[in-house]
Amino acid sequence: MAIGYRIDEKKSPIEESPQYSELNARFSRFLLDFRKEKLAQQLAGNDKNRDEITRGDFQSFKARMTEGLELTDYDLDRIHRRVLSVLLRPEAGLVLQDE
Repeated sequence: MAIGYRIDEKKSPIEESPQYSELNARFSRFLLDFRKEKLAQQLAGNDKNRDEITRGDFQSFKARMTEGLELTDYDLDRIHRRVLSVLLRPEAGLVLQDE
């Protein structure tokens, strides 16, 4: 359960929109990929031993070292709030589904 809202609360029309789902997934993927990249870079280091540590394949190293890394409830709440703020902008042109 993410911080700031409860699972049993009814979702708003904005949260039910395809734009919300798409943007939420996009922001979540970006943050998770960004964290994995940064973590792998820190683990590999920038010294002469980097190739030995990564075995010459940074992407494979990144996948192995960050397996199981997930977003926290705090991250998910921040993404939720950010997506809502983006979609509530007048220039967003949000198209809500008819109920």
